[in-house]
Amino acid sequence: MAIGEIVDCGHGIASLTPHQAEEVARFTLARDRDLRGADRLFLTESVRVVRRYLRHRFDRWPCRSILVTFEAWSELEPLARARPEPIRVFLARDEWMTEVSGYRLHGGALALGERTYWPPATSTLVERLPPNGRATLLCAAGVVQMDNIGALLRSAACFGTAGVLFDGDCADPLLRKCIRFSMGRVFDVPWAVSRDLPADLAALRSAGFRIAAIEQAATARPLASLEPDGRVALVVGNEARGVPAPVLAACDECLVIPSLGPDEDGEERSLNVAVAASIALYQRAC
Repeated sequence: MAIGEIVDCGHGIASLTPHQAEEVARFTLARDRDLRGADRLFLTESVRVVRRYLRHRFDRWPCRSILVTFEAWSELEPLARARPEPIRVFLARDEWMTEVSGYRLHGGALALGERTYWPPATSTLVERLPPNGRATLLCAAGVVQMDNIGALLRSAACFGTAGVLFDGDCADPLLRKCIRFSMGRVFDVPWAVSRDLPADLAALRSAGFRIAAIEQAATARPLASLEPDGRVALVVGNEARGVPAPVLAACDECLVIPSLGPDEDGEERSLNVAVAASIALYQRAC
């Protein structure tokens, strides 16, 4: 039994002890920059996402506390009790939870998790890759939009990707919006943050990976010609600037997803980075 304590907040904040009220206050208009500062915390929201968080990653991201409606607790309780760390649970009515948290769309559950280390290093991801045989790794360079980070992780989970490697310019995958857009798949998919992506791509090549950038280039070949077998690392970049030159130079080739060509204004049609990555991952999965 891992539950540290269960607190009924039905009588409001005044009924809590000072220590309990201090913990509940962490859920109040919690901003990512405040949470991941000295306290090294992150926030998950909605029953579905909190369920996926509680189900995975015992070793990496312990759960500190949960603010949850009475109705949602019946679904989350077995998962919370199965975890090894003591979790503080605050039960509340939906309207009180909305008032305290400041989130109208909290989905009935909020959980605070702890960053036991940050960021996960490339070596932690490589150690989890299959030692040989077919494997697909997704690499992202300079992807700063939080919704795109979440979508990349969600697609990686959908298509059985071995892992996702972000460079240091990408948005933090444990930001609240990233977690929400990933639908909690950030806790399912192995991922890491590279301090030197070109060097790590070279190391992956030594491990038998072919490095392919999803990028429009004169020498690019169609994505459909990508071999279905083997070990491939697919690299995507910033929507405005594309894959950075040093990263592109570390790739073996470029692959392009054909479009209809320029529009009536002469501008090249292009895909959202998460959509392009999803198409490439689907191509590999098939």
